[in-house]
Amino acid sequence: MPRYTLPDYDLNVPLEWSEDEVEFDPSACGLWRPSWFRALMLLWPVGCLQEAILAECVGQSLTAGLSEVESLQLAAGVFARHRIGESIREMADGVQAGHRILVALKKTGMRVSRGLLEAVRVGEDHGHLATELRAFARATAPDVCQRLVRFTGRSKRAIHFARTLGRLVQDHRLTTSVVRDAGHIVAGDDKRFRYIVEKIVIGMEDGDPFGKVLGRFPSHFDRMFVRFVDVSSSRADLRANLRLLTNDQTA
Repeated sequence: MPRYTLPDYDLNVPLEWSEDEVEFDPSACGLWRPSWFRALMLLWPVGCLQEAILAECVGQSLTAGLSEVESLQLAAGVFARHRIGESIREMADGVQAGHRILVALKKTGMRVSRGLLEAVRVGEDHGHLATELRAFARATAPDVCQRLVRFTGRSKRAIHFARTLGRLVQDHRLTTSVVRDAGHIVAGDDKRFRYIVEKIVIGMEDGDPFGKVLGRFPSHFDRMFVRFVDVSSSRADLRANLRLLTNDQTA
């Protein structure tokens, strides 16, 4: 049998590796191609529950006063860890480029139900897209508001805070004292949330907008919560948008 000999290495000299030699690029060897994988994922139809949550999310955002583009961008954030998140972001890009939502949706290749397509078409044709989307969502999943809240990661404290603050601003302007009172009602014996409330009040006293301060505590106040507060231009708008954030089915 032939004899094999090992190369004569000097073991006292450390081996030198360049980044090019040790860096692994999966796409270079064909093991992972994002576009191919995404195309494969799009072969699976979007589930009824995901359709309902998407429709409710976009419908609520439009009702709150956000543009179609930002409503879709918020929805893409909500579905960031879901396989359709990137497709929703593509929809937002398409609408920003001038397409109708229905056209942008079809261009993504997402396999959605005829019911959702018709809700979008009728809503756009008749000028009440938010209403049709939310009607479709509630017909598909009656508890869609609660499911959307869980999907966003919004805490129970945040929901209680929105409900309490909405009640207080019925008769009072949004001031630091009103925010503190609402927060203390919600916090109760929860020292952690009471601390967050005090930080929110301090931020407002420093001149920062209410929504911006809330955004510093994402474990309680998700991006939808922050933007719904930001876009409120009057006390009536704020009350209405806070009600949207409380998962109230009648909002």
